[in-house]
Amino acid sequence: MLAERSTPMLILTTNRGATMSARHCFDFDHERLGAHVAAMQHDPAAATLTIRSRHRWDGGFAVAGRTEEVAYADVALTQAHDVRTDWPHELGGSGSGPMAGQAGLAAVGACVAATYAAEAALRGVTIKDLEVTVEGSVDLRGAFELADVPVPFSGVAIKIHVTADADDAALEELAEASRRTSPMYQSFVNPVPMQVGLERRG
Repeated sequence: MLAERSTPMLILTTNRGATMSARHCFDFDHERLGAHVAAMQHDPAAATLTIRSRHRWDGGFAVAGRTEEVAYADVALTQAHDVRTDWPHELGGSGSGPMAGQAGLAAVGACVAATYAAEAALRGVTIKDLEVTVEGSVDLRGAFELADVPVPFSGVAIKIHVTADADDAALEELAEASRRTSPMYQSFVNPVPMQVGLERRG
């Protein structure tokens, strides 16, 4: 059913030159970022980032997840965080965390926002404020096999709200760059090969 997914729609809204406390892209560590880029150009193997996580069922719809180490160019980086998912009380869950679908869309929004900010930093565009909103719909009949409908999201709308001292053309180009280079956005747009294995314990 992955092939039936619609491409996420990305919309850009701008507010140029508004007065507010400046939060700009130059918070990035340019020296470190530049070193990473140079290393990847010199050695493609240095560009591989491997992400691992573990998820344990915790009763009902609740799942206690935890991100594990991130391997970057064969170097283990400490990046352990708890990620708990659940369904709302109204849908039979205990409401102890966001739904997995919410977490997935949150990951897309976060990735698009970070990618937009990074692209702006690389191009010397100062951003004063940046917010990304994401909305998606899914037909649960597919998940419960009640009807022959697609299981994935039927559509996802992403909107980038940005305040910056740049013209609209430059900001639109940053949005296009975000579409091209956001790993999470591209994972939704293009089907990703997945394997599911089973290991019996006891």
